[in-house]
Amino acid sequence: MFTPNYATESGVFNTVRWERFPLAVWIDASSVQDADEMSDLRAGLSEWSDATGGVLGVQFVEKGEDADIMVKLVDRIQGANGRTRFAWTDHGFARLATIEVVHAQWSRGNVGIKSRTVQRDAAHEMGHALGIMRHTTKPGTIMLPDAAVDNPSPLDVNTIKAKYCELF
Repeated sequence: MFTPNYATESGVFNTVRWERFPLAVWIDASSVQDADEMSDLRAGLSEWSDATGGVLGVQFVEKGEDADIMVKLVDRIQGANGRTRFAWTDHGFARLATIEVVHAQWSRGNVGIKSRTVQRDAAHEMGHALGIMRHTTKPGTIMLPDAAVDNPSPLDVNTIKAKYCELF
């Protein structure tokens, strides 16, 4: 029904899933450099909610203990721009996830041009948190490693809709 997609390639039917939405997201504000970075982070974390018309919604909470997903920015992750882990699962349902995103770096020699963005990396990691655990090989998608797009493509959206088909 939700085709084309890359659900089989990414194995979304064999991964954890969230039982209910909206997901409560807490950002460790002490890890964020400035208001622009916070804005980019929040925008990226909201991309899947926006792309699904709020069905896979997120709401930002003030306290970590109220969160389904805890997010912080870090200086470095070996070989990656972000990382998502499930800290607690229960019978195939996600109960608590953590997302780390590396602060965006300015590319050398290109004043004012970022080589990657916090928004893009946050959207990519939120895709993992929703259950797209493996990357795709499909160009133009947010779940392609080193994606060149800032938000989920129709192919990404069809993939996550296939996972949560009962909600659509």
